[in-house]
Amino acid sequence: MLHTPDTFSFEQLRRLRELSVTPADVSARYLLLHLHHRHPKQWLSSPRLAVRPPAGHGNLLRHLADLGVACSVKQSERLRGLDSVTELFQHYYFRGVVQDSHEGLVGWLGARYPLILRRDIPTPDEMLEIQCEGRRFVSLLLDDGEQFQAYGRHRDACDFLLHDFEHAHKFFGDPESHRGQVHFFRRLKASLKLFARWEDGQFVRDLDYLKADMNSHPVHLIKYLKAIVLSAEMRRTGSRWPELNDFWTEVFARWEMQADVCESALKINHPEFEREIDLRTVAAFFSCGPAAAGAR
Repeated sequence: MLHTPDTFSFEQLRRLRELSVTPADVSARYLLLHLHHRHPKQWLSSPRLAVRPPAGHGNLLRHLADLGVACSVKQSERLRGLDSVTELFQHYYFRGVVQDSHEGLVGWLGARYPLILRRDIPTPDEMLEIQCEGRRFVSLLLDDGEQFQAYGRHRDACDFLLHDFEHAHKFFGDPESHRGQVHFFRRLKASLKLFARWEDGQFVRDLDYLKADMNSHPVHLIKYLKAIVLSAEMRRTGSRWPELNDFWTEVFARWEMQADVCESALKINHPEFEREIDLRTVAAFFSCGPAAAGAR
C-alpha cells in the first residue's frame, strides 16, 4: 500500500493541539502518528532497554488507540506493561528513527534536555542566541499544510522534528561537549561583526549552517569555521593561499585566548603544523574557559 498524505489522519493531528500534556509528550505523540502512517504494521522496533517493562496498568494501549495507532496482537503483548508514551520511548526504538534522534526526545521527555518548543522554524541567529544560553529550540509544525512539504534536505515536518532531536542529543548528550559548544557559540556571537567582510551568498549560508545546524565537539566547530572563511577569502581574492593569520589573531583576541592557545588555534587546519597537542589545547580552552585553559 502506498502511504501518501491522503492516507494520513489529519483529524488526529488536529486533536494533538487540544491535548493538555507537556510539549515533549505532544511531540512524542506526533512522531507516533507519523511513524504509524509510514509503517502501519512495523512502526515498533527493537527494545531500547534490556529489562522488561514494569507491570503497569496498560494505559499506553489506550493512549495509542486514542491516537489511532493500531497495534498487532504481538505488539500489544510487548507493550502491555507500559502506562505512558514516555515509557514507550524509554523502552523501545522505532523503525526509521536514528538513535541520536530517539535519545534527543527521551532526554526531553525525562526533563534532562532543556528544549524549547516552537511552532515555527527559528532563524539561524535565534538558534545561535538560544544555544549561547545552553538551550535549543525544537520545531513542532502542526498545521495540516505543513506536514508533507520539504524543509531543506528534510522530506517533511516529521523528519524536520527528528532532525531537531538529533541535534538536541549532540548538544546535550555529553556534558563536556555541551559546555564546550556553549563557550564556542558565545564567542562566535560576540565576534560576528568581524566576519561581515565576506558577504557572498555561499559564505552566508555556510555561516548560518554553523549557527543553527551544527552540534559537535568545539574543535570540529572551529575547524569548520576556519574552512568556510578560507573558502570565502579564496573566492573574494582569487588567491589560492590567502593570508588570514592577522584576521584570526584578531578573532582569537576577541575570544580572550591566551598566547599559547592562540598559537595552537592558528595551526588548526594546517596539516604541516597542526599537532595533537594543539587540538587538546584548543579543546581545553572551550571546555574549561579562558582562565582554566591558561592555568595548565
